[in-house]
Amino acid sequence: MSAGFQGPMRLYSQTIARQKGLSRFGLDKMRESRVDRNVHSLASKRRKTNLIERMISSNSDFIPSEPPPSFAGTPVFKDIEFSRGTSKEAQQRNADPKAVFVVTGASRGIGCQYVKALLERTNGRIVACCRLPSTNDLKDYLDSNPHYQDRVTLTQLDLRNQDTIDKLANVIETDFEGRLDGLFNVAGLLGDGGSTTPGPERTASNLDRSWITTSFEVNTIGPMMMCQALMPYLKVPVRSDRPKSIVVNMSARVGSISDNGLGGWYSYRASKAALNQFTRTFALEVTKRNQTWVIALHPGTTNTGLSKPFQKNVKPGKLFPVEFTVNQLLNLVDTMEEHHSGGFYDWAGKALPF
Repeated sequence: MSAGFQGPMRLYSQTIARQKGLSRFGLDKMRESRVDRNVHSLASKRRKTNLIERMISSNSDFIPSEPPPSFAGTPVFKDIEFSRGTSKEAQQRNADPKAVFVVTGASRGIGCQYVKALLERTNGRIVACCRLPSTNDLKDYLDSNPHYQDRVTLTQLDLRNQDTIDKLANVIETDFEGRLDGLFNVAGLLGDGGSTTPGPERTASNLDRSWITTSFEVNTIGPMMMCQALMPYLKVPVRSDRPKSIVVNMSARVGSISDNGLGGWYSYRASKAALNQFTRTFALEVTKRNQTWVIALHPGTTNTGLSKPFQKNVKPGKLFPVEFTVNQLLNLVDTMEEHHSGGFYDWAGKALPF
């Protein structure tokens, strides 16, 4: 601070001291308190920055402004630590050109980005499932990147139609040697808050039977039936050199019952809570018996069509680019071990309470 500036500042402090009836000793204490607050604030910011950096799994152009918020309830699983690095199972799975991955909701948003990221980080083949395979963001991407086209099979799938799920199982059986290494249940339904859909319902008076049914068909029943239909192909044969297979169910933190302190979003919350229960139950059946690891993931608020009606209240730095989200989630999948199977995790690897 320049000498010319110190004089007015000292005079200002003395004036404030007189107004507050402070002695010279009191004035010194006031200055010390102000310095302590500044130091504490700076230290707090540094701790938060360090915490966020530990939660970022790799270099990224995007850095969240805040770590995930605290939650109510007690998780029953351990956190996934990025510092452990990619597991041997994931290294083997990603390097295998015979590996097969199924992604639902692949036409846009997180599902589309999963396909792009899997093309880049694995050598395997991808079955990309869309309701309308002929016109979507993924098809445009593949048209612009023809060197990936021989690794992607676009398949029509409607989670509300069991026939399309059964046809997908036949495709895996006949075209992919009955092998499946990863199932990503991404497709989901939220609604726009009343503009064109009843959901997500803010009050019980907005509940609509048809909308609730559709929400559960897409968010819960569809993923359950996908797991049932594809379970035989996810199973790793005894004495096989194949790595463990994986099932990733895209959930949401609002599906946590113990963390629900706000209410609202009835059908979406209930359908995701049910999906979390299925994830836990399915994992108990297949983790050891079939060598299939199962996990439910919360992506955070990501810049997609699903979240767009609700983005206006999201603070800068808390709306994630889809590339950041999928990179985080795939690194979680690649870092997880058997004892994480059945768990519910956020984008930073923190175990969430059911």
